[in-house]
Amino acid sequence: MKNLIQCPTCVKNTFDCKTCNGLGLVDQELYEQLRALANKLRTETQIPLQYFAVSTLFLVNVSLTENPDHNQVYAVYKFDEINNYFKVDALTVNVPAKDAEHVAVALLEFINQPMSEYESEIRAYDDQLTIEELESFKMRFSHFEASY
Repeated sequence: MKNLIQCPTCVKNTFDCKTCNGLGLVDQELYEQLRALANKLRTETQIPLQYFAVSTLFLVNVSLTENPDHNQVYAVYKFDEINNYFKVDALTVNVPAKDAEHVAVALLEFINQPMSEYESEIRAYDDQLTIEELESFKMRFSHFEASY
């Protein structure tokens, strides 16, 4: 059984909350995973194309530099029901005004929103990965990472 905690976004008004979909509660284990990932992304500069997979998300570092003084940007892909990952957004993780909590909440919102909410973004980005392409990317990245 999942342990639930109070939604980090809404306190009393859960009606329009995208973080918990109006439930007022979120999965504690998932939220803690997202907080740990958000903290890592904010405090450690990753190499180009470094990726992270959590729940239904696949994040790829699309930053052009390893310089921590520059924006560190991740393409956010979301898994759909027919085994494809669609790019739904790009997330800058080291914006000074945002802390790890903000990044974790953003990731939780991506996870909790249905794919239908991202139709315009999917059309605009026109970027998808099949499971086969994803596995191929992971293999190419491991070769890149080893030679980096």
